[in-house]
Amino acid sequence: MRKLYAKVVERVNPQEDDVRFYGISEEAVSRVLVMGGSPPQPPPTIYII
Repeated sequence: MRKLYAKVVERVNPQEDDVRFYGISEEAVSRVLVMGGSPPQPPPTIYII
């Protein structure tokens, strides 16, 4: 996540943008309760920014 943060921080304008990163373990993803929508998916192996 730090690598992703380092790449995104170069493109974000703190005066206009609000970007947040939340880490969640695989175990926690499997315990998420959802009402409506689809359940969370495992993180992707690649990111396109």
